[in-house]
Amino acid sequence: MSQETEKPGNRKLSQPPVAKNAAAPSPTSTPQKPTPKMPPAKTVVKTPLASTTVRPTANRPVNGRITPTGPKRGYGFEIALGLILAALVIGIIIVLVATSSGNSGKTQTNATTNPANVSNPLTPKNAATVQALVTALNNGQTIVTAAPAAPTPTGAPASSATDPEGLTWPVNGGNPARTRLSPDTLKFPMQKLWENQVGGELQSSPAIANGLAYFGSSNGAIYAVDIQTHQVKWQRNYAPIATSPAVAGGQIYFGTSAGYVYALDALTGQEKWNFPTIEQVLSSPVVANGVVYIGSNLGVFWAIDANTGQKRWSAQIGNANGAGINTSPAVSDGLVFFGSNNGVFYAFPTDNVTTATKPKWTVQLPNGQGILSSPAVAEGVVYFGSEGGKLYAYNVADGAKKWEADLNGPSRSSPAVAHGVVYIGSSDKKVYAFNAKDGSKKWEFATGDAVFSSPAITGDTLLIGSNDTKLYALDLATGQKKWEFATDDIIGSSPAVAGNRVYLTSFDGRLYAFGN
Repeated sequence: MSQETEKPGNRKLSQPPVAKNAAAPSPTSTPQKPTPKMPPAKTVVKTPLASTTVRPTANRPVNGRITPTGPKRGYGFEIALGLILAALVIGIIIVLVATSSGNSGKTQTNATTNPANVSNPLTPKNAATVQALVTALNNGQTIVTAAPAAPTPTGAPASSATDPEGLTWPVNGGNPARTRLSPDTLKFPMQKLWENQVGGELQSSPAIANGLAYFGSSNGAIYAVDIQTHQVKWQRNYAPIATSPAVAGGQIYFGTSAGYVYALDALTGQEKWNFPTIEQVLSSPVVANGVVYIGSNLGVFWAIDANTGQKRWSAQIGNANGAGINTSPAVSDGLVFFGSNNGVFYAFPTDNVTTATKPKWTVQLPNGQGILSSPAVAEGVVYFGSEGGKLYAYNVADGAKKWEADLNGPSRSSPAVAHGVVYIGSSDKKVYAFNAKDGSKKWEFATGDAVFSSPAITGDTLLIGSNDTKLYALDLATGQKKWEFATDDIIGSSPAVAGNRVYLTSFDGRLYAFGN
């Protein structure tokens, strides 16, 4: 990001201020001769510009003369300024007291969490359920709160799933299980077809649906770019967006750093509803069977009705200091999977959730390894990486560990699974391929920097970005490089494959499209 700065050469020097005690000449008085010893021009030269803001005190030499002691000057200006500042302080206190008394839900929140972590007041329609949840916080204990009655759906249950023809990529990972496999088959080498620079730093991975590419930016905007004309069809401005949107049922869903989840009309950008999560959202949503699943940095996992924006249920799994949920959930086999910053991995049932519901199973990683890698689920196994430098595989049915593999560094890349192989990036600058059955390593590929991007699979090719600014195309079987393209900044997002095209965002503020 570039920042404009004022060039020193363009600055205008201000004129020296006129002395306040200098008397203006009277029209009827006889002009007095200037004192020869102190010509005005000489005073300007001798007095440094910086010193003109400092008032001399009595009996202190000024320009070689002694100022005689006389009556003290008035302080009317200072007194008036002090009264104004005091009034402003009193006004601010009154506003704060009124805000505190008017938002009882927020007052309760501040009593149980760090006030600095509370980003926004609660909207009235959700204040009661959020306040009840925050009141029940108990660090380290899983608490499930269910809505008194499930909202009546206003439309058919929506899911963010890739179509069989591969024309869409509606969610980061391609489908609710986030396997990152596209039915498209691309030819390499590819070429850049077009780019659109929208500004900000783009960490949000694009979702492709309705002939549009959807993504957020650090500048606070959510964009919909027409993939045929390459122009922005619409944009809406919120708070900085690092999450990747999900598209389902004609709507687009995403979270912001201000602590809200939004639903917009996918074609027009008109806001349908918003839901407060209290803390910033770094988790990307997934939509399955009419429910939006998403985590928040406060350590609360949310299930929100996709049509109405009302809470279906939520689970408080910790606090904002250590158990935030920054991974993006995956849904498969009647369960929703996610990890937390304090190294606990959860499998919650998606149906018939009540206040008595507990996770089907949980796993505590050793040595407090945090989890910032989002899960992928395939053939009854869930895979995810960890900050402890491991890739894990667990049985979906009972949470039994199948295997673990060494990644030689923390991993914030999320795995892709296809044809019996698991692919993932690592902060050790490499991309790895492991046998899905036993975790044995098949191959590795070295990039020029850490790999936080997550892979996408198309045909016999793996696509993945790197902090070395490059997008790589690797052979699935051997890991040999087929093609690469360098952007102008690091790539923290993940490629999307749709309609025989590859779409990618970069920290250089651009959306790229590649094809043949």
